[in-house]
Amino acid sequence: RRVHGGTESSMYVPLVAQAAAWILMIACQNLFTKYHVWLIPINGLFWLWAVKEARSNVFHRFGVFTFLFGLAAGIVEASLGKSILATTLVALVGATSIVLQFGVTLTLIHGKFEDFARQWSQTVTWMKFFYVYCWISLVFWTVVAAVLTADLNKMQSW
Repeated sequence: RRVHGGTESSMYVPLVAQAAAWILMIACQNLFTKYHVWLIPINGLFWLWAVKEARSNVFHRFGVFTFLFGLAAGIVEASLGKSILATTLVALVGATSIVLQFGVTLTLIHGKFEDFARQWSQTVTWMKFFYVYCWISLVFWTVVAAVLTADLNKMQSW
């Protein structure tokens, strides 16, 4: 059965991508302590995905903008070889925007899997996977925002 441009087995791709994001963030936090290089592949992957899916889903359209903050901050930090206050703030704005994006999405689709499945031409099973993915993403980006906030506190006395 076709689902979201692929087969139902493609429903697992978001969950695998999210698992990879967790692993990358944790590994890079330990390897690259001077800057947030892990923002580049994580935000880059999800930004590319948002661009690809933007035509079919309004929630991905927001991702085209929100994932750019962390991607740009990561690229600037990688070129500098260190974190600076401005890039960390930009990355934090991006992470916070993403938290809000997933929070709103979860609020809208909670308990309405059948309705959204019809609206998005998906299966109810796909919507349930998407709901789980949104929860995992909400937690992930909340952790990212917490890490960035802690880094800001190290850089600057508030």
